Amino acid sequence: EIAREGMKLGAFDYLMKPIDLDELLYKLEDAYQKKTIQQHKIENIEGVIESRK
Repeated sequence: EIAREGMKLGAFDYLMKPIDLDELLYKLEDAYQKKTIQQHKIENIEGVIESRK
């Protein structure tokens, strides 16, 4: 239930206790990759907007 509520509030993943360090590392790497991809998309959109001015 708490995990579902977190997802509704914007979380895209969660960890179960006790935390497995390998799983934590994997999820951190995945989150960083998703953030990087999202940032590239934003920069591309901003570039298109600027080129149309």
